[in-house]
Amino acid sequence: MKILFVAPTTFSRITIFISQYIKSLEGAAKFLGHDVRTLQTTEIVHSGDGPNQLRQIFHNLGGGVKEIAHIPQDVITSYHLFRAVNEFKPDIIFLHLIDSSYMHLTVNRIRQRGICVLTWLGIHPSRVSSGVHKLLRSSDYTLIYDPSYVDYYSKQLNIHNTRIVPLGCDVAFHDSVNVDESFKKEMGVDVCFIGLFDEHREKYLKELTGFDLGIWSWNIEDYRTRLKQFHRGTVYGKSLIKVLKSSKIVLNIHRDFEISGGNYRLFEIPASRAFQLVDEKKEIGRYFDIGREIVTFKDEQDLKRKVDYYLRNPKEREQIAEAGYQRVIKEHSIIDRMNRIINLAGSGKTPKHF
Repeated sequence: MKILFVAPTTFSRITIFISQYIKSLEGAAKFLGHDVRTLQTTEIVHSGDGPNQLRQIFHNLGGGVKEIAHIPQDVITSYHLFRAVNEFKPDIIFLHLIDSSYMHLTVNRIRQRGICVLTWLGIHPSRVSSGVHKLLRSSDYTLIYDPSYVDYYSKQLNIHNTRIVPLGCDVAFHDSVNVDESFKKEMGVDVCFIGLFDEHREKYLKELTGFDLGIWSWNIEDYRTRLKQFHRGTVYGKSLIKVLKSSKIVLNIHRDFEISGGNYRLFEIPASRAFQLVDEKKEIGRYFDIGREIVTFKDEQDLKRKVDYYLRNPKEREQIAEAGYQRVIKEHSIIDRMNRIINLAGSGKTPKHF
């Protein structure tokens, strides 16, 4: 089967998670024997990757109106997408756009050729534009990972093509990353948090200032917070995995809009053989045996108590981390997720929940 990935696959502050996940899916599709190509989207207006003068001209013409500002972005993306479709003739297009006003028109034309278009959205639908909503309606399926989003799609947006595909992890890549003692000595901490910083996450992290806490964040400098004293910089790719492997406890605090849970870190932490302490969410028990493979916390006080307990019980902590790693290998690999996506595109009758 021929699969065309269309997404912003360059690392930046905005697209770091998208890039990492898309590249993992590409590798899984190739491993499964499929013919794969990738179209790096321009998204010049939103992401700043395009010529500054062109971007500024369209912003000035539109007075800041997105529909005008998106014209060069969507035209360039559509041109390259049509060319890729004509040359490669894909069976499936896996699409992710940060923002758009007119790409739904392009998707409608592509689907008329019998190509299945799967649009993936890794965020709550209330946080994207109406143009992206049009794009989702035009696709065969909208892939989401948090089941709590479904009602909003159907009742608020009248979008009924959602399919839940849990996130997963490239375990082989995590296994390939080794950590030497000098890195552990320099970067290892008792309690580690890696991710975007916001007020929701801050309220939990503030309870842990009495521990050896390390925060790696891409945006903490945008906030006035005393937690900056625990900031250790930013990490990506292999360096991020090394930090996970060097930490005794790794915190996973979902964003406030992730009601059911199941973010990427939920799988990435155990894939690194690290001990995970994650906020309690509705769906987490579907993925891991709570208390045996991961540990959850209910509130700030519960988090503090459990950090203290597991720092004082290293053997129990290590057993849980190993059990979580084995569960990821068995049920949450990126190859499994890519298989589900391909089966969905091929069946046309897949139920809403896997």
